[in-house]
Amino acid sequence: MTALPPFQLNVMSPTSEMTPGPHGPPASVVLRLDDLRTDSPATSRKPGSFNYDCESGSFPEHWPNMAEFEVWRRAEELAYSIEFVAARVVRGDGLWTLRRRFVCSRQRTGGKGTYQKKCPDRQEIRSKKTGCPCKIVIKCYPHTPIVRGRYEGDHDHGVGSSNIPFIRISSASRERIRGLLDVRRPNAPRADVASRVK
Repeated sequence: MTALPPFQLNVMSPTSEMTPGPHGPPASVVLRLDDLRTDSPATSRKPGSFNYDCESGSFPEHWPNMAEFEVWRRAEELAYSIEFVAARVVRGDGLWTLRRRFVCSRQRTGGKGTYQKKCPDRQEIRSKKTGCPCKIVIKCYPHTPIVRGRYEGDHDHGVGSSNIPFIRISSASRERIRGLLDVRRPNAPRADVASRVK
């Protein structure tokens, strides 16, 4: 690898006397100051910028900050008995700082597994993964706490009580349910226990 000798490039505004051709600098050397001006993330209208995402409608949802988004996401999970898992996080480098995709927990997020069954004659447990298309994509920007997002809320499976067997519950909730089942009267219907779990 060879190194070029140091040189100086004087940048100035073009004048009427500076034209490309045999008596002036070649067109590739004429540098216009307008070409050097860059937009800030707050004023840019380039694809991927905050303003572009607002105007194009590609990210129609918005929340005042990340904490408000998390509150909304949790309320959505509780209202429909669904669960969103983070599937992909991408860091931006200028116009946006973070892009995160959440998918329904019943969507496949990885490739085909390489696991070989040790006992192929055993009964196979049906997977909870259905390939559900529901997802949330959010973007954060460097100049504002506002989070913009796109929510595709169509599920290919039942939501509500029919989806409860397929969502994860916390260890604390699991212990609380176990405790309620242990203290249940022997002849009490299960609905009595379910009504006390909130």
